[in-house]
Amino acid sequence: MQNELITVEAYCTYHHAEPEFIDALERGGLLTITILDNNRFIDYDQLQQLESYTRLYYDMEINIPGIDAINNLLDKVRQMQYEIESLKNQLAVYQSTSSSL
Repeated sequence: MQNELITVEAYCTYHHAEPEFIDALERGGLLTITILDNNRFIDYDQLQQLESYTRLYYDMEINIPGIDAINNLLDKVRQMQYEIESLKNQLAVYQSTSSSL
């Protein structure tokens, strides 16, 4: 099954973004562009993240390295939240085991 794609041009038109912004995100490793028949496309799976980058860049005037740093920090926070939930679940198992003794 082929992924759904949106053209870079359509995204830029709808979000009033510059194609150079998309290029900078790709160069920074924050976005993957698919090229088919000399047209550039963005996978729908990346749209939510791209819209977040667009708001950071245009609304908050954060540059590409800043967006990369924010993205890395958010990834770490998500990973820590997952680890906390896992530890809570393990603790709950130990607590239920010790209370039944």
